[in-house]
Amino acid sequence: MPARARCDKVVGLLLVLLATTGGLARPQDAEAARIARVESGLLPRAVPKGQTGQRASIVERMTYHAIPGMSVAVIEDGRIAWAGAYGVRDRDTKSPVTTETLFQAASLSKPVSALGAVALVQNHQLDLDGDLRQWLRSWNPGQSITLRQLLSHSAGLTESGFAGYVPGAPLPTTAQILNGEKPANNEAVRMAGQPGAVVSYSGGGYVVVQQVISEVAQSPFDQYMRRSVFSPLRMTQSSFEQPLPADRARVAASGYRRDGSKLEGNWMIQPELAAAGLWTTPSDLAQVIIELQDALAGRPSRLLTQAAAREILTARVSNAGLGVFLAGPNGASRRFMHSGRNAGFDAMLVAYKNGRQGAVVMINRNNNGRFIDEVLESVAREYRWPDYITWTSQLEYEPVPPAVQSTYAGRYDAAGRPSLVVVFEDQKLFARSGEDAWFRLYPASETEFFAIDHSTRWTFEKSRDGTVTEVVVKSSGNELRRRRVPQ
Repeated sequence: MPARARCDKVVGLLLVLLATTGGLARPQDAEAARIARVESGLLPRAVPKGQTGQRASIVERMTYHAIPGMSVAVIEDGRIAWAGAYGVRDRDTKSPVTTETLFQAASLSKPVSALGAVALVQNHQLDLDGDLRQWLRSWNPGQSITLRQLLSHSAGLTESGFAGYVPGAPLPTTAQILNGEKPANNEAVRMAGQPGAVVSYSGGGYVVVQQVISEVAQSPFDQYMRRSVFSPLRMTQSSFEQPLPADRARVAASGYRRDGSKLEGNWMIQPELAAAGLWTTPSDLAQVIIELQDALAGRPSRLLTQAAAREILTARVSNAGLGVFLAGPNGASRRFMHSGRNAGFDAMLVAYKNGRQGAVVMINRNNNGRFIDEVLESVAREYRWPDYITWTSQLEYEPVPPAVQSTYAGRYDAAGRPSLVVVFEDQKLFARSGEDAWFRLYPASETEFFAIDHSTRWTFEKSRDGTVTEVVVKSSGNELRRRRVPQ
């Protein structure tokens, strides 16, 4: 045996010996250490005074936010590095969440549906920029719109989202949803803006996508998606069936509202399939991320061509791609993402356009306290995601007694403005104006509060007898007073 070969053999035997005796870190040991650091490395954006810099675990923050269950998948180097499951999928049965537990994807249905539509474009059955009326026979938007506009929320259509239906209630057809006809519980989807001009989020537009896919593919939407997207991407747990068949319902998470109450029948039925009807897991959604990244880079892919991936991940109007939104600087830091919320379920998908990293987080409670952000930021720190975390220091809030905070709940009005609603839930204050998203109010003192997402300061004013009379909201030098509406 040549000397070099003998040397290599000896070195190989030594490496095996070290690995089996604990003298050398094995790949699985290194990954386990990274997982442990993510699980114990959550840094809330705002913390009680004196707790700056203290990291918390996923379980601790789930308890703080009263999240029943959570599932996550992390992508590194173009593969699922790991998937984790925490908590319970139902508080009554105490059934634990597993990585195969089904969650409602809510609006994460849209990027998946976009893949199904673009697959038809690849097969020359649809065109991104042709007048959709040449393929869509059962519904007429009244003027020319394109598939590209629908997928990028720039078609000018109404109906941002859908409430869903309690199990057992009559379900509308796709045509009834589009026309706002009973038993549909939404207004008719209609043209409200100039197509192609601006991005105006429209779940209604994705119901149109659902209809055109069914007509062009000559197949029910759920069957087409299973055959043309789920099968090639090996998304074995995913389904657009609404309602879920019994065998899948047995492994589905129950949904919990923002106030912590469980949904009647465990979840809502969402016949608006392309917009909000997907049941899936983070690991399945990770396959969508990997496919987009591989196809865009020209690596072997299972469904998309490089040109198709480029169309999906290019923002032509504002920050909207096809089924996703783009964020972050250009180059290696450019990300694509989408959030989701159905009644009882929240989710978030984020990944790098020109990298091989990303993650998906799904929970079975509506949460306005940034828990999903905390999880993703812990992943970002461990896996060194570029330019993902924008805040530089934690903010501190005062531990004001819940009994004091609860006195500020109510409705506050100002002339010409949507009503502001303040609620006290989970021992915390939340607010929203009109139909905007809920956000947390953190106490700076017994009467002063601040909101992170809006960079606003809030002062609750009282009369001499201690009754709360109004709130003063300050932002960037501007001040708005809102009178409290008597209960």
